[in-house]
Amino acid sequence: MAATNARIFRVYEAEQTGRPGPRLRISVSAAREPLLREDISTGRRLLRLLRLVLETDDKALAERSSSRHFA
Repeated sequence: MAATNARIFRVYEAEQTGRPGPRLRISVSAAREPLLREDISTGRRLLRLLRLVLETDDKALAERSSSRHFA
């Protein structure tokens, strides 16, 4: 199952915690997403993930659809 997750990429709308401004689009691989969420919950990354915009197995599409990448 982990091999399958490694091929899935998600794009989320996100906002930077404590910084007003436009929302970002963040792409992350399913394999990396738990680590990103841990970084957010511990305050290492000042982000708040909002809605899921896209889920795909095409890494290039996920990267084109986002402004920041955590793949």
